[in-house]
Amino acid sequence: MNRYRKTVVCMIVLGMMMIPFGHTTSAEETALEGGIQTVHLNLKTKPSFSPETEATTEAIEEKPPKSYTSEFADLGRTREWKTIGTWEADGVQYDTTYEGGIKFNMWWVQDPNEDDYTADVQYRWTLMLDGQEIGYYEDEEQHNCEQAKGNPCEWTGSTGFNSTEPFVAGQVLSVKIEYWAFADIYIYYDNATFDSGVSFDADAVYFGAGAYNSNDVSFDVVEAWSTNLNKAVDGYFVYMIVNSMTQANDQVSVSSGAEYDVGTSNVGSQKITWPIGVNSAPSVTFSYAANESDSASMMITLKAGTSGGGSLDGDEEGGIPGFGISLVVGAVVVVSLFRRRL
Repeated sequence: MNRYRKTVVCMIVLGMMMIPFGHTTSAEETALEGGIQTVHLNLKTKPSFSPETEATTEAIEEKPPKSYTSEFADLGRTREWKTIGTWEADGVQYDTTYEGGIKFNMWWVQDPNEDDYTADVQYRWTLMLDGQEIGYYEDEEQHNCEQAKGNPCEWTGSTGFNSTEPFVAGQVLSVKIEYWAFADIYIYYDNATFDSGVSFDADAVYFGAGAYNSNDVSFDVVEAWSTNLNKAVDGYFVYMIVNSMTQANDQVSVSSGAEYDVGTSNVGSQKITWPIGVNSAPSVTFSYAANESDSASMMITLKAGTSGGGSLDGDEEGGIPGFGISLVVGAVVVVSLFRRRL
């Protein structure tokens, strides 16, 4: 009889321990935060095209192919359209909705050695999805910038989308840039200051599992176009304020986060973690670039709990990892009652 009672006790205890912890939230159950925000895709080392922004390196300085032809010992010049280049993004990770118009921008300056002519530059930009045009802009005005190299002017142009259909997971966005001018020019890109590229409004980033406790602060980032988020951390485009003080990013880590269902796609995330314990929700801001850029700054919602779980029960100290303290205590009480009868 005693052996039977002991078996029952063990079964009850094990059964109670198998009950899931009441406040644990899986990635699939964790609601993602996000929505339509302005995203700026930067021209990067050819042929890359990405929201990722360089904060600690110098801009790329490039001299495009000559677009003019000299006549009669350079007494006159004619010009023709020349391709500066085509930049291509990675395939979008989930179906991405966009709205509004498209803005193009280019940092450029006329070659200082060109003293006899002004550039009178004009640009043509073609935005493509899987090689098909979805946006086109051609300059109607001529532009000049006769400043020193390294101190360029910003050119901008805008147009609308040719389509309203969302980008489908796996589709590739690219941009082709052309120009013509009566003088040589230099262009600048792939830098937080000289951020030449394309911007528009889209649901290009979501956030999940934002949490803080006495050990750390963290949240997951789900991106339409995957980036190296260490760039954003190093540039303090992502930062945390505690008690009115911006915290150092020196020890911030970027690691693999949970997977989330976005539309019909299952997408991996990246987790950003500050190894700083707090007792109340800090202010955390995320952006791909500096605040003065076209990239939107977004506030992250954080809940008290374990990192990545969205749990509301604070630190999991003591007890059995993964199980509520109340369940463990309950199991101990049952064992005690049965032991008195054995």
